[in-house]
Amino acid sequence: MLRLRHHIDIGGMPLRYPLAVDIRSHMDSLSDWAEVRFVGMQGNRPLAWQKHIQIGTPIRIALGYDEALHEEFTGYVQSIANENELIVLYCQDQSYLLSQARLPDQVLRQSRLGDLLDYIVAPVSRTLAGVRLHASLRTMSFQRFHLQDHTPYTALAKIKTQTALCVYCRKGYVYVTPRHQSDAEVAGRQLRYSHVRHIQGTSLRYQDSAQMPPLQVEVVGLSANAKHVVGRYGTGRALRLYRPHISHAPTLRRIAFEEYKKHRFQGYSGPIETYLAPYCSYGYHAQLASPNDRPTTYFVEGVHIHMNRTQGGQRNVFLGPAIHATP
Repeated sequence: MLRLRHHIDIGGMPLRYPLAVDIRSHMDSLSDWAEVRFVGMQGNRPLAWQKHIQIGTPIRIALGYDEALHEEFTGYVQSIANENELIVLYCQDQSYLLSQARLPDQVLRQSRLGDLLDYIVAPVSRTLAGVRLHASLRTMSFQRFHLQDHTPYTALAKIKTQTALCVYCRKGYVYVTPRHQSDAEVAGRQLRYSHVRHIQGTSLRYQDSAQMPPLQVEVVGLSANAKHVVGRYGTGRALRLYRPHISHAPTLRRIAFEEYKKHRFQGYSGPIETYLAPYCSYGYHAQLASPNDRPTTYFVEGVHIHMNRTQGGQRNVFLGPAIHATP
């Protein structure tokens, strides 16, 4: 029988007896989040080492079975709460560092996406390794990009909202990738799930783009002489979005394509409920093996991990579009 194990390091000190751990990560979120609960009182007195936990204290969480531990979260304590005699740590991944600096108020003009990202991340270059921008996105550009009362974190959130791209931190880098595109850290990693051996339950909803009404996404920009520039993808009922600070037609078409992928794909939405093993992270490819159907591989959009003393460990793997069918 496998034994559930953990290693939680908070500011260089091990937390030996957590009551519960929750970790959430998703391609649509700029940050991964962790919540750690533990007893903070003993004999009506706070535990002595609590005074060493402060906002910004580094935290590492590794979970697994027997000797096979995997690092599930690395980040910083973002806030601390007391619930009766429990201490609750709310933790943010390395994107926490992006909210600790300020950017000067200004308007950046005629900026390529790569140059804009380098400028935004520059204030935290000593603590983050840099930006990894997917090659297909290097020609995207902004006619104007307004920075007013922004941190690097809020500026990246603005780029994420305006472009529909995936922006997140992993292994010390800020990654910017197209939707449903694995980054270099996890590219090619694939898991095979058996309904008998691995899956405890599912909350899946299947979506078939071929059975849905046709859709065309229009992204309307504004040129320097105040004329509309339109990027389109798809055909059918129009979904119109406005990006007045972008005039580069290929950039508008790329945004239309990324927005289209949010609404039209063939695959699942929702999680499968599995054990902590095998390890999985967003960007992986997950193959579902069925006794009756041909196995199909899906993009993993997110992962939610829950561990406590009574229920053990569980990993909910959120599936997305089908990648390919395997004969």
